[in-house]
Amino acid sequence: MTGLVFVPRRIAGAIERPRLVDRLTAHDGALAIVRAPGGAGKTSLLVEWAASLPADRVGAWIALDASATTQTAFWTRVLETLRDGGIAEPGSVLGSITPSAEIADRLRAQILRGLNRLGTQLTLVLDDFHLVEDAVVLDDLEWLLANAPGLRVVIATRTLSRLEDPGVRARLDVLVIGFDELTFDADELARVSRGVAIEPARLRELHERVGGWPLATRAAIAELAEGGGDLDRVLARIRSAAVGADSLEGAPDSPLLDAALRLAVTPLVPEGLAAELGGPDAAEHLGELERAGIGGWRSLRGARVFAFHPLVREALREELARRRPRELAAVRRKAAEWLASDGAIFEAVSLAAELGDWELFMRLARPRLGTLLLTHRRELLALVERAPAGEAARNPTLAMLRVILVNALPTSTGRRLHALGGAAIAAARDRLSTRSSRTDAERLWLLVGTMGVQRILGRYEQSLGSARRALELVDRSGPAEVEALGDFAPTILLQLGSTFLYAGQGDTAADLASRAVELAEIMDRPWSAVHAEGLRTVVLATRGEVRAAREAVERLAARVRPEGWRHSYSGSLHAISEAVVALERFDTAAALDAVGRLAAHERTIEHWPMIASIRATASLMRGDLLNGEHALRRVMRERGARAGTSPMMRGMLLSVLADLLIARGDTARARRLLGPSADQPAARLALARVELLAGTPTRAAEAAGVLANDHRLSPRIHAEALLLSAAASARLAPPRTVGELLDDGLALTREHELGRPIMMVPRRALLDAFAAADRDPTGLLDGIPDVFGRDAPPQLTPRELEVLAALRSSPRIDDLAERLYVSSNTVKSQLRSAYRKLGASSRDQALAIAHRHGLLGDDD
Repeated sequence: MTGLVFVPRRIAGAIERPRLVDRLTAHDGALAIVRAPGGAGKTSLLVEWAASLPADRVGAWIALDASATTQTAFWTRVLETLRDGGIAEPGSVLGSITPSAEIADRLRAQILRGLNRLGTQLTLVLDDFHLVEDAVVLDDLEWLLANAPGLRVVIATRTLSRLEDPGVRARLDVLVIGFDELTFDADELARVSRGVAIEPARLRELHERVGGWPLATRAAIAELAEGGGDLDRVLARIRSAAVGADSLEGAPDSPLLDAALRLAVTPLVPEGLAAELGGPDAAEHLGELERAGIGGWRSLRGARVFAFHPLVREALREELARRRPRELAAVRRKAAEWLASDGAIFEAVSLAAELGDWELFMRLARPRLGTLLLTHRRELLALVERAPAGEAARNPTLAMLRVILVNALPTSTGRRLHALGGAAIAAARDRLSTRSSRTDAERLWLLVGTMGVQRILGRYEQSLGSARRALELVDRSGPAEVEALGDFAPTILLQLGSTFLYAGQGDTAADLASRAVELAEIMDRPWSAVHAEGLRTVVLATRGEVRAAREAVERLAARVRPEGWRHSYSGSLHAISEAVVALERFDTAAALDAVGRLAAHERTIEHWPMIASIRATASLMRGDLLNGEHALRRVMRERGARAGTSPMMRGMLLSVLADLLIARGDTARARRLLGPSADQPAARLALARVELLAGTPTRAAEAAGVLANDHRLSPRIHAEALLLSAAASARLAPPRTVGELLDDGLALTREHELGRPIMMVPRRALLDAFAAADRDPTGLLDGIPDVFGRDAPPQLTPRELEVLAALRSSPRIDDLAERLYVSSNTVKSQLRSAYRKLGASSRDQALAIAHRHGLLGDDD
């Protein structure tokens, strides 16, 4: 006899579940347990798995019932099935065993002897194993599995047993497939509903309402397909049939019902909470509920929790509200407090949201807000969105949290953010005005939240004011105040640091980042540590302290970090620092690769100006000027429609855009672009380049000279200012002065491993400075792109540009003449002149050259 015998027929219409079958097939251990409440598809899964086994697999399906629950009855059922299936042949050791009370102490040894004499591996599928009540059976199975190398057992059960204890699982290499894995996933839901006309939105709602419970899902789809009414009514009928919900109304009070009503206030019930809500007999009551098939145990963060079927919980919760409406809120609140204290923070705030108690929601959320934002960002937004409109005025921290969460959505519009943010800031301002009723910790939450929302709305000057007030509170906070901030404390320091970074106050930002790193390590917040180290490094990189930044980048990369940190939001500043360091050695591929890791965050990340600037600078280095300009303009337009950035960051963006124009020879447009930002150091340096290339060195010296004499500036700005001043002074100042400017600027580049300050000086002007100062540039310029020395664009007259632009849509000379109200000969003359200046011999070539230089007006 080969193959598993007595395998039940497959249920008609059952879908295949290869993801679970493959797990069972791949498992080489002695024991596999499929545990879930009734209707989860345990038997269907094992039938599918049995059908996939090779024909030479020997084994039997053992169907258990209430008559096979003791040791003697259980092993009698197993041995009878093996004999009936022709596996335990008459006269064999296994076929001759007759279990009885008289041999109970020797039974397992006899079975082991029979298994060893069988001469082949044996697989037993024990269906409905939860009906077995005799603990001796568990002892027998554990002993046999440890000592019979050819025995493999697969159990289908509703209840948790000690066969899942850690020690047993380690010794026997136990595979457990629980209810979470048996629930339908999105692909299985699509397959089970194939051919049924149900809208995707209704399917998603059904999946959420029943928690993927296979039996309820299939039943609901069948009713909906037959026109069974709306989803609420369909689920009510299924709940009544599966749970007996209608009978709850008439059910008398009992300890079991009382415990079930109280425990069902939360979807997952840890053992400690069960004792808190359900009394000393809670564990016994949950065992009864598990055996009844309306819930089961699962593992959550290494602890055991009891999970009700969603429909069962719904029915019990409604019954508690009907019987004891005043008690429902108190039980929920007690459960929320307990869950929060036990570390189940999302479950706790979910209960508070169900209760509509938003003060409790924020009181529980604040100490673990770092964890919530890291692990449940989208789910947290769904909870916050339930708050009524008037709640923002009463609970400004909730309103500000909503703005922060909405801002993380790529689809959020500037209009929505400004509406929500304005209301949140106004509510916080009103609350802050009542100083006597606020503690320092509460004021700090309000100020940091206000600062964050102001940054989201592009109000950077206002956010700097909020940050200064918040920093005063931080600096005078004691251990109690820091503890009240919970795991969000490092993030608060980080956010303060980011505000000072965007205000151009790098020293304060770096100090706050260092404090955040220290606090994150003390509190064991690895993601916050990654973010804080990135902030500290990006301050170095953007200032131009590239040697220190490179060393920090290398240290960060070498240390053990959370999985996936390089592509995360928390790792974004590290990626930006890495890109800046790469640009200083003109490795554009490495720079683009680094910021490319942030593609998933670019539409919502606040650091988009730095990312856009890196991409544009790479385009400048590569000579891809027109595409670089178009890409930068597009990003500035799209992000500007949502919210602005700080004046410093805007000055940086405009200076890079101006440099792309300067490199194309369009100094007039560059000058106009830089006008409004001329007070920003980066913009002043770009203006100095414009003046150098325009042949007005006096103006260039004035623009760069102010910065060259300011030793408080960052090394990059200062080095660039010194070198531009040297270039501008080549014909204006004594050689000694030019030499001193050159020497000081080059000394800074060597000290800090800077390359870009040299690149950013027009090459001809820089060589003139070397000549004037009698310095030898040999080897210094090797590998440094001559970004401003490429061919200047041809200078066409306005009429030639007009004819060339018209040529794109009207290739015929006569059509051009009619359109421009001139003669055909005039058009021919102007085209000949334009072709000559462009160095083109055909229409297509002329248009391509004109487009490359941005002459046709389509690159604004």
